[in-house]
Amino acid sequence: MAGILVAALIDAAQMQSDKRNDAQLSNADWTTIANWSVKSLWRKIAAVDPDFYFDQQDFALAGGAADAAFDLSTLTGTGATPHSFAALHGLDLNPDTAQRMSVPRLNFIERNRGRFSRWLPTTLVINRSYDIRGTQLTITPYEQAGGNYRVYFRYLPYLFAASTDTNPLDFELSAYDEYVSVRMAERALGVEESDQSPMYTIRQELLKEILAEHSRDDEASSVIADVEGDDSIHGWW
Repeated sequence: MAGILVAALIDAAQMQSDKRNDAQLSNADWTTIANWSVKSLWRKIAAVDPDFYFDQQDFALAGGAADAAFDLSTLTGTGATPHSFAALHGLDLNPDTAQRMSVPRLNFIERNRGRFSRWLPTTLVINRSYDIRGTQLTITPYEQAGGNYRVYFRYLPYLFAASTDTNPLDFELSAYDEYVSVRMAERALGVEESDQSPMYTIRQELLKEILAEHSRDDEASSVIADVEGDDSIHGWW
């Protein structure tokens, strides 16, 4: 299956916005608009579906100041096309063993004191924690950083490189190409997302159907993530 190419999205958006013969927007502009619209839909679905674009990856550290960090930018997510890291949602030590433990995020002011967490899916590691420095997930104290880890994360959708890109729209989003093209048409016309236009009404109906397919009622907060400066875990996104 070839999938939906950005050229098809651009053609549909140009038809909906009556801009097929309008040279005001270049192919590069249309590609940018397509990527904005893809990311907009991705954010909306991710807000209600904890499994959407969610993945995991294992890594190992030897420990010490020279090997206490893992580069989050190397995480690519599942799929045939490149997918960039978006957000960290958890870290385990010794995955797939009876000694599996959850690594808490560093509350810096408590870095040399005991910690308390109100959410314990498994035993909490008491001799180390992590913080994020740019793209580096860093385990501290360094001398305790050695071990096998599993990071849980959300990744971004594939974003098109050009209007001639032969990589298709991600399969997770391909069923919703009409929403993407409608949003592209709105952006091309300078229509704000909240404007009460006929196109807005169509897009809202499409969005209602899309979110109904992804909504989860098992938790009030749909996404688990760590919050800086607090060892408790909160809903986020």
